[in-house]
Amino acid sequence: ERIGAGAFSNCTNLETVNVRDLDAWYNIVFENESANPLSNGVYLYHNGTLVSTIDVPEEVTSVQDSLFAGCFADTVVLHAGVVSVGNNAFNSQTLNIVRCEGDVPAALGEQCFGNGVSQIYVPYASIEVYRGAETWAAYVDKLVAYDFAADKPYIPEE
Repeated sequence: ERIGAGAFSNCTNLETVNVRDLDAWYNIVFENESANPLSNGVYLYHNGTLVSTIDVPEEVTSVQDSLFAGCFADTVVLHAGVVSVGNNAFNSQTLNIVRCEGDVPAALGEQCFGNGVSQIYVPYASIEVYRGAETWAAYVDKLVAYDFAADKPYIPEE
């Protein structure tokens, strides 16, 4: 499914979007950021429940441009199988934490996480790989070595 450029550009009073099938949302192609109803900064609901964490499904390997741009969500979880994240995919004023579970960094599009993200958790054994990945240059200062098994930041033993 494709939504044309600017389809929601004048919907400045839109406050919420309720999606019945969140998995189907990943198949929508938004021609630009304002083609997405979330782009003006709205709350996303899934079957009436507020989505504060966007947990990308295991079967998704590529996140489309502007897919959740503007969505009021706090956290994004990218499982190990995600290989690319499109331009502005999660660009939002409220995004705080991104959890990247893959040992190999996904290729990132421009402003995919925006400027507001405060921490990006990556596997502690792969933090140098993330730091060296070209498309991650804008987020190097946000990277945190993380122990996903213990669900906490990694602290090396002395």
